[in-house]
Amino acid sequence: MKLEYPQAVKLANASTLARRTLVDSIIRRNPNKKAGQRARQQLVRGSAFYKLPDLKASELPSKGTAIAVYPAHDASIAIGVDGKIQCVLELERLIGIRYFWPPLETAEEVWTIALQMVHKMCDCELGQCPTSFDYGAVVLFEGELVEPRAEYANLPLIVEKVFPVQQWRLVDHHEAHARTGFFLSPFRTALILSYDGGGNDGVFNVYYGGLGGADLNRLGQHGIDLGTRYSLLGALLQEVSSRNVTQGCKNYEKLDSAFTFPSETWLEITQGLDFSSLDHLGWTGKLMAYASLGVQNDEIEDLVSVFLRAHERGASWMPQRLVEFACKSLEHQRSIARAAQAQFETYVLQLVRTILGEIGSLGLPEPEGIVVTGGCGLNVLANQLIHDSIVVNSTGNPMGIYVPAAPNDSGLTVGGVWALVQPPRGQSVQYAGFRLWDGDKLDEVAEAWGAKRLSELGGVQYLAELLSTGPLGEKPVVAVVRGRQEFGPRALGHRSLLAVPDSDKMRDRMNRLKSRQWFRPVAPMIADEALVQVFGREVKSPYMSMAPRVLDEVLQNFPALSHLDGTARHQSVGEADEPWIHALLLEVAKHTGLAALINTSFNAKGKPIANSIRTCLEMLIELPDLDYVLIEDWLFQSPFVEP
Repeated sequence: MKLEYPQAVKLANASTLARRTLVDSIIRRNPNKKAGQRARQQLVRGSAFYKLPDLKASELPSKGTAIAVYPAHDASIAIGVDGKIQCVLELERLIGIRYFWPPLETAEEVWTIALQMVHKMCDCELGQCPTSFDYGAVVLFEGELVEPRAEYANLPLIVEKVFPVQQWRLVDHHEAHARTGFFLSPFRTALILSYDGGGNDGVFNVYYGGLGGADLNRLGQHGIDLGTRYSLLGALLQEVSSRNVTQGCKNYEKLDSAFTFPSETWLEITQGLDFSSLDHLGWTGKLMAYASLGVQNDEIEDLVSVFLRAHERGASWMPQRLVEFACKSLEHQRSIARAAQAQFETYVLQLVRTILGEIGSLGLPEPEGIVVTGGCGLNVLANQLIHDSIVVNSTGNPMGIYVPAAPNDSGLTVGGVWALVQPPRGQSVQYAGFRLWDGDKLDEVAEAWGAKRLSELGGVQYLAELLSTGPLGEKPVVAVVRGRQEFGPRALGHRSLLAVPDSDKMRDRMNRLKSRQWFRPVAPMIADEALVQVFGREVKSPYMSMAPRVLDEVLQNFPALSHLDGTARHQSVGEADEPWIHALLLEVAKHTGLAALINTSFNAKGKPIANSIRTCLEMLIELPDLDYVLIEDWLFQSPFVEP
């Protein structure tokens, strides 16, 4: 039986842009608006908050120093001078815990350490970083905020022990996502989709950017939490969640909390498994890769379709029959993964098409492009589908798509800064992270290790030959650690593991080195000049945001370029993006015939991307599959590699 679900969204006409809202049964006004206003009023009384009023982008000051903090998972700090981002500190990189969320009991200690690191090590354009700020922002997370969260009330006080701040404001979660995406994009006008597992202002917000100078206008809000629903499907998949699904099935059999709609029995999924950790934040990427192993099952497809579109209960309620399928076998779990990705893509594409189709009824100019942000912006297959399916707008002009380097919550503080001071367009924050924490010890450590300077060995030409030929007949894996860290969750050549993608064996070595499941993909970096050679078309993706299909004839010689489904979540590299990496790729092509390398993040199992010499060399000693580490200009050789 084909199960029914609500129809596509529609946009409604309204008298003024400020009040235009997507208002059918799926997209509606923010139900938490009054609660949020009460919370703001409470925070104003007796606190430093909200001295700065809400302003349109064009009304914001163009000059001034600003600091923004985000206190939930993927916590971060960003500072800006006259709207230019100077640095972003992702606290997980400093503390060493992925998705780090500062606990309340140690919040002051943790934030003080982080703020002092910003004070000490942020690289600013003019050399001297601010020691005080004109404006400060705290980006909100979730909940109705009837009572202010302690994180929000205390953070300004903690910040001001390190940096004096003149004025503070709260910034809504999706507003910050939207500002980050739009003001980094190349578009003068854009439709902006910000969707994830939830913020204080909902889960799926739709904006139009570009009117009134550089203003951001919220059109409305989607009522379904696609991010959480997609992630929770990973709880049913033991190869994705590493949870005891068999035990979970026994728990579900005992549940008495269920409801029926319209003819399906639904269960509260979180009662069957423990969600006390933040492990589930890593399930989505694994699920996306795992989906390629599944076989289509029509009944499972229908159940997942209904689950992703359901309004009647929160995201943690799931059809009982879907749970029962997961309990049957590993093959059924893989079919659930396939359905999760396929239905996610179908629904998102349906939403985007409908919204674009109704833009004209609001009296808005057709946008130059689409900006996708929020944690769901990391779903590269959905991004690629939007790219391939929505090629031109109704006037026949090409429409672009842009996904920022950090669409997830680690990028919120950049948008927080830009809610305080106007952002100059044309900025790049691709490498806005920090240099090595212990970089001042590099020369001393290199000499003690017996490392050699790459520049004296022959520079990128030497490294390209080393990667392409291998001194002992087997091509090596080389970690590259240079300059400032990447901003966001993707390694983009500054904290990367690199290798030539000419064998399945190399992909297996990479996954073994990272202690990752065998089905996980490794992503290539490809010079712009080789994109057509690899894909048959030019698909720019400087932040690994897309996943086009690799040409079959290319995979015959370079099988490690693609995932199991034949797609590649690639990083495209032009000379303007990263000159050193671009030059390396062109040199590699002289040996292999293709300007491409495998590129995956350089981190230990379960840890954030490395940012200390000590961590890099510990991995070089402990991991036999890692052959060399290049730290700045010093090439360190593994003790497992014979001289």
